[in-house]
Amino acid sequence: MKKLFLSVVFTLALALSGVQASFAENLVIKNGVVFIADGGLVVKDLDGIEVCTPESLVDLSSATDVVVQEDGTGYVAVVTIHPPIDPAVPEETMTDFAVVDVTACFPEVVVDPVEEVVVDDCYAYLDGDTLILLCQIIPEPLFVGRKTV
Repeated sequence: MKKLFLSVVFTLALALSGVQASFAENLVIKNGVVFIADGGLVVKDLDGIEVCTPESLVDLSSATDVVVQEDGTGYVAVVTIHPPIDPAVPEETMTDFAVVDVTACFPEVVVDPVEEVVVDDCYAYLDGDTLILLCQIIPEPLFVGRKTV
């Protein structure tokens, strides 16, 4: 009972302090990509097709949990692993983690080019939690200059 109470207190303290907490699971879906940590790290799309095999310097064959986070330049997976303490006794394991770069597992997002328009005046107002911008677009003239016949 005491452990449960302390867990709840610390979780609330983290949440109220603004610290972003993530909980590891053996299956994580992030931006349409599925990460499965079950005796390795498997990465598939939502159709079940394997997307990529993340490269790691650490053996991930004992992987049990995974958390995927964006780190500003890409995505990393933090994987819980259980390597043996002594290779001679593989039953005795310790809990450790490995950080794996999984940026290549996400499809590249293609952004359509934005058409540039010239505006005259804009007015902005809030409608609830939505910002509304009203702008008068200046039409491009069909012909500029003087035409002689």
